[in-house]
Amino acid sequence: MLRLTMTALVAGMFLASCGGGQTESHEAATDHAEGDHQEHAAEMAEEKAMPAGMIDTEASTVNWKGEMLGVYDHFGNIAIKSGNIEVTDNMISGGSIVIDMTTIEPTDENYSEDHPASDLVGHLSSDDFFAVETYPEASFTITGAENGKVMGDLTIRDKTNPVTVEEVMYDAESGVYSGNLVVKRRDFDVVWDSPIKENVLSDDITLAIKLAVK
Repeated sequence: MLRLTMTALVAGMFLASCGGGQTESHEAATDHAEGDHQEHAAEMAEEKAMPAGMIDTEASTVNWKGEMLGVYDHFGNIAIKSGNIEVTDNMISGGSIVIDMTTIEPTDENYSEDHPASDLVGHLSSDDFFAVETYPEASFTITGAENGKVMGDLTIRDKTNPVTVEEVMYDAESGVYSGNLVVKRRDFDVVWDSPIKENVLSDDITLAIKLAVK
């Protein structure tokens, strides 16, 4: 009887010892898994975080489009001269962009040998439109952001008006901010000195903006 009791006691101690080891191993594995999860979550958060910094002008683009109502569109590119983006709490909070108005470039095909694209560039650069010789730069200064929109002050021909960039997004994979802006050209004294043609020229200039940060 004593022998049986001692055997049972030893077996119980052995089982208790094994059981305790398994519990500690499980707890260690759980702590390790939680640590990995937290580290992964931190890496994901850092990866999705909106970057601040100077704008990479070579990797950024501004596409413009204007419309002769019921006739055709003109569209093309214009270069960013400089700029920066400020971010607070993973939201755009400030910054500015300077546009080089001397780089207006049409890319549509509504031209001919008699009316080449250079004619349009000359006209858009004239006093009828952007008076590029007098005002070689345009600028946009960010004043705030909310709900996928960025608000700011746009200056063209030395005239400033508040505007809103819509559908603002940040693509973490490409590292590019994007948004769309509709400019009312008459708000900036961009008026064609030809009443008949002015009436068929849309007041809207649409800008598709993509900004990469260094």
